[in-house]
Amino acid sequence: MSPFTDDRWMVLRRLYEAGAIDVDDIAALSGLKPATIRARIRKQSWLRPVGVNREVLLDRLWRGLAAQVEDLGARGSQDTAPQFEERGARTLSTLIRAFEKLREVEAVERAQPTEEAERDLDAFREALATRLEALATRFEALAVGESDDETKMASGGADRSSAD
Repeated sequence: MSPFTDDRWMVLRRLYEAGAIDVDDIAALSGLKPATIRARIRKQSWLRPVGVNREVLLDRLWRGLAAQVEDLGARGSQDTAPQFEERGARTLSTLIRAFEKLREVEAVERAQPTEEAERDLDAFREALATRLEALATRFEALAVGESDDETKMASGGADRSSAD
């Protein structure tokens, strides 16, 4: 018999089917081997949805955490066997780690620039390089004794300081 209870397997299944984290992360959270989890996935035909909405997933996990805490509180007021309390605590721990992992993934993805932002940054770099070249040309010309007006004409009027 598996040392994992049906409740714990249900939590792992929900994590997998929600697309929250991959099998290796589920294995790390649960203490099981990835192969054990993959075997259960195949045996029970666990499915992952296409295109998971992270906000919905975080909300579901949060509600699951709240329900688990409530359940543990209700059990705490009753005389319950220690194995039930331990099982609830392990389930809660798994949910918390999954929630934290999702938040980490979300933070990393938010920190990565999008393609559009990269293109904007490239355009900014090009404009900045052009401006710096014009300024360098102007200062070089001034250093050899040309007047400021002659330098502006030679650089194509790239100096915007007179327009400001």
